[in-house]
Amino acid sequence: MKVGNLRIPAALMMLASAAAFAVQPVDERWDINSNANISVENVAGVIEIRGWDRNEAQLTGELGDSVDKLDITANDTSLRIHVVNRNQRNVDSTKLKLM
Repeated sequence: MKVGNLRIPAALMMLASAAAFAVQPVDERWDINSNANISVENVAGVIEIRGWDRNEAQLTGELGDSVDKLDITANDTSLRIHVVNRNQRNVDSTKLKLM
């Protein structure tokens, strides 16, 4: 086997490893009233929002690699979720689900 043939697969494996570490998992829950005000801000990525019959909110999914932080403020009457990106023009791989 030629050494040159091993370079490409090794480089691909290193890139795949770096991409795996860039994703940040999210799994958060808050007790809120059924008539609470909810505000969501995410300029890049996708947030799926679904209603349910519980007095709580749950946010699950993954933050993309351009996310600087996930800013959340929650109490009984309101929930504010803001995904803060390093570059607001960046299309990101953030995928969240809010119930």
